[in-house]
Amino acid sequence: MSQTYNDIAAGDLISASRTTILARDEASATWFLGAAEPSSMAAGRPWIDTGNTLVKVRNATNTAWITIGTFTTGLGHALLAGFTMTGDILLANDPTNALHPSTKQYTDARAVTNKGKRWITGDDVITFGTSHADNNYRWVATLVSSPMGGVTTRNNKHTYPMPIYLKNEDADRGLVRINGGFGFTACGNDGAHTDEVDRFDDITNTQTVRAVATSRQEPTGYSLNGFGFTSCGFIGANTGVTQRFDDAVNTHTARLAATARISPAGYSLVGKGFTSCGNTGGVSGETQRFDDVANTHTARLAATAREESTGYGMNNYGFTSCGLDGTPTDEVERFDDDANTHTARLAATARYSLTGYSLKGKGFTACGNDGGGNTGITQRFDDAANTHTARLAAIARRLLAGYSLNGFGFTSGGWIAAITGVTQRFDDDANTHTARTAIVARRGLAGFATNAYFVNYVSYND
Repeated sequence: MSQTYNDIAAGDLISASRTTILARDEASATWFLGAAEPSSMAAGRPWIDTGNTLVKVRNATNTAWITIGTFTTGLGHALLAGFTMTGDILLANDPTNALHPSTKQYTDARAVTNKGKRWITGDDVITFGTSHADNNYRWVATLVSSPMGGVTTRNNKHTYPMPIYLKNEDADRGLVRINGGFGFTACGNDGAHTDEVDRFDDITNTQTVRAVATSRQEPTGYSLNGFGFTSCGFIGANTGVTQRFDDAVNTHTARLAATARISPAGYSLVGKGFTSCGNTGGVSGETQRFDDVANTHTARLAATAREESTGYGMNNYGFTSCGLDGTPTDEVERFDDDANTHTARLAATARYSLTGYSLKGKGFTACGNDGGGNTGITQRFDDAANTHTARLAAIARRLLAGYSLNGFGFTSGGWIAAITGVTQRFDDDANTHTARTAIVARRGLAGFATNAYFVNYVSYND
């Protein structure tokens, strides 16, 4: 509209002035559009100058027009242009609505830092792909129950409630412990090779006899998704017999045999079982990966050849430690299944016929024979620092089994001056060994605990 300004004189009637009042209201609510300035002007009045394609506003003293931009016409709208900002805008105060989702300084700090799926061997550690800002981060982990080998994964309803305990070791590493499950010792020699299987419940401190396995001595053992596995050994000759034990129904199921050998090391890693080293007629470094779903053994790169070594899984790697290659050896190797490589780590105290387990993100070796006789040497291996630390010695013996359970390490059975069923619980925090109920006495047996699973995890900076 023209936006002309009409006065209302004293004495005018309201009925006669109504049109004038409405026109003034409309003029105040709309912009003047035209090639010439409006005939009536007031401070702050806008004007779209179609003659010069400019947008103007009347100054505060109503003495001049201020150009605030240019425009082009289209679809009946005036489009502003210009005003390129060359500096920053200073906020005088903090935002008042601090918890609004759009307030980035409050929401971005809790963005996901790490997430993934990781195999946990009962008591393990995860090295995160992205470091946290400090040690004050939050994270959660849950069990993954995947079908395997044609059977349903065993979980907390079969093996006790299985809470997951997490601890922030540092900004880069988080400790994971799956509580629950049981410890098992299987096979061995009690004067002759035996099929004995015992289940240990540390809460009640009881050993319970379970269904017998195939009788053999010096096999190895590992755990996958709530099942226990025994593999290889000696039955008058070397054997590759591999069996899956289901404690929920108390049965052993035959699986495809591994390469026949006695006294290999065993561990679980990335949801698979591994056998490494041993004696196939001579010392061997043969390493095989067992897939229970496919029921196959796949050759991997050989480790350093030795027999009567021990193994454990930790932080997505497998470890073989010590053994016998004609003399006791101190060799420690870390196996990366993704790269299919073995990497030498700092040597342990040389010995053979020992046992091992992972606990609180560290690897432990215990007992054995150092060439001079039985020993109870117990060492803690820190792979991040590549160091071995002496811990309190266990009862000296060789040809024993070991596993970790509920935050403790266990050694069981073996040979002292005769076969023994001695079972000890090791507390690394207190650096103590505590006697527990003995197993059926035997040597050259396998050990495992039903607490190795995949977990899904996610972490946040706090």
